[in-house]
Amino acid sequence: MKVSIIAGSLPPQVCGVGDFAASLINALRQRGVNVAVKHQEQWRLRDVPRLLRELRADKPDIVQLQYPTHGFRRSLVPHLLHLGLAGWPRLTTLHDYGGQRWPVRLGMSVFTLGGHVVVTGALDRAALLLWHPWIRRRVNVIPIGSNIPPGTWQPAGPFTIVHFGMLRPGKGIEDMIALAHLCRQEGRPYRIVIMGAIVPHARDYADSLFKLAEGAAIEWKLDRDPDEVAAVLQQAHVAYLAPPCGVHERRGTLLACAGNGLPIIAKVDWETPAFLRDYVLAAASPDEALQQVDALARDPSRLLKQSRQSIALSKLFSWDAIANQYIDVMQGVLKRGARLDRSLKTTVSDRSRKAPAGPSAKGLRS
Repeated sequence: MKVSIIAGSLPPQVCGVGDFAASLINALRQRGVNVAVKHQEQWRLRDVPRLLRELRADKPDIVQLQYPTHGFRRSLVPHLLHLGLAGWPRLTTLHDYGGQRWPVRLGMSVFTLGGHVVVTGALDRAALLLWHPWIRRRVNVIPIGSNIPPGTWQPAGPFTIVHFGMLRPGKGIEDMIALAHLCRQEGRPYRIVIMGAIVPHARDYADSLFKLAEGAAIEWKLDRDPDEVAAVLQQAHVAYLAPPCGVHERRGTLLACAGNGLPIIAKVDWETPAFLRDYVLAAASPDEALQQVDALARDPSRLLKQSRQSIALSKLFSWDAIANQYIDVMQGVLKRGARLDRSLKTTVSDRSRKAPAGPSAKGLRS
């Protein structure tokens, strides 16, 4: 099977979806899939005809698009490529559909016009079908995986609380900073680390976080490579994640922590699926998070038990499983397309046999 993947962003560009795309490309290639990648720094409307010619010249069995990305930004190029490839087998992954602003969700509607859709969580599927019920048979849920290498949890040094993720709104970083201030006020000896990347268009937001954290004795580890991130997660004692609507399976930061065996304290709210609640320690506020941290710091056996829960969670989202699900969906799309082609050819053939005979050669000569 030959797949052309349109990736709006790829490392070293700062983009979670771009990191996911790179990991998916690698996982598919390891399974023998012939993957061609279409990526460029800027996505300009005048490039659409050339991109369509190149995609058709590649003659892929299926075209796969990851959307949205920081690389695409507000460009309509991915939408035009989707429409321009009408009749070609297409599979589009829509990331965090339910969490996008309404103009972005409105733009995503284009990708429901033909082709097949993948979303990354059950809530996203429900939200998508609420506005696009006609695609019920053309949408699958495939979870994301961690873009950070997994490893063995080996906590070292002073008891460390870590937050990992891009410095952008909606990640709950303010609650982590509040926890750091609380630790200082209560005289806790915990080490606090916030690790992540500064998103270029959210630089002002990152600066506001630095100002908010003044006096909290936070260690900032910014723009580290994946191996460095993994090492920090492996040596920390606990992670604290508090996105406003609760953790869910679409959070790559959650999976990165779990993949390195790090015990997780997290905000649990309406976006948190039922199964996930068994793998994290719930904390609705920084005060409750501090209580959970204190309990773990006093009880090493409980800390070890929570690490095992994280390891069990990570196994549900392995790249082996994710790549296999993508391959299954792609093969299903191709089979349905082949059946449709056979059906159309049969219909045309039947109509030809049933059509009245045209004028004979003799009639034409007369």
